[in-house]
Amino acid sequence: MQEEYTRRSYEESYKRNYNSYGGSSYFAASQSNYTDDEKKVLHEIYRMASKKFHPDVSGDDGSKMKFLTKLKEQWEL
Repeated sequence: MQEEYTRRSYEESYKRNYNSYGGSSYFAASQSNYTDDEKKVLHEIYRMASKKFHPDVSGDDGSKMKFLTKLKEQWEL
């Protein structure tokens, strides 16, 4: 539990600091241009893909699910 808190704190700090120096487009996505309807569609896409690519289902190393999680964060879902 403490490890998860520490990791998330570090990630949030990194995002704030990285954005303040220009950062990359990955973190610049925090100002979403998606409408609520578009976010609903993106959420549906995420859910369908996560069911297919979850490591328990696909048997892979979890890299596809990690990528989907990054997309979910970029889409602000």
